[in-house]
Amino acid sequence: MSAQSSTDYRIEKSIEWVTGGDLAVAVEVEVVYPPDAPYEPTFRPETVRKLEHLRRCAERGDVDELERAGRVYQRRIPTGGA
Repeated sequence: MSAQSSTDYRIEKSIEWVTGGDLAVAVEVEVVYPPDAPYEPTFRPETVRKLEHLRRCAERGDVDELERAGRVYQRRIPTGGA
């Protein structure tokens, strides 16, 4: 990583989990660390909108849309037995 001045925003990749209903998706997003609060990660507005969209998709069970965004997981309830 190259040196940055104190006026630069630091941007890192992170995995965020979005859940809804029985579904969860692991999504890679950019986390922004502003120069005036370098230890407080934030999201850009477009990232927040994307995560909210994916939450709505998870709630309605839209697996196809979730799979385009990341790795999808579905909660399974054990049915007993051996």
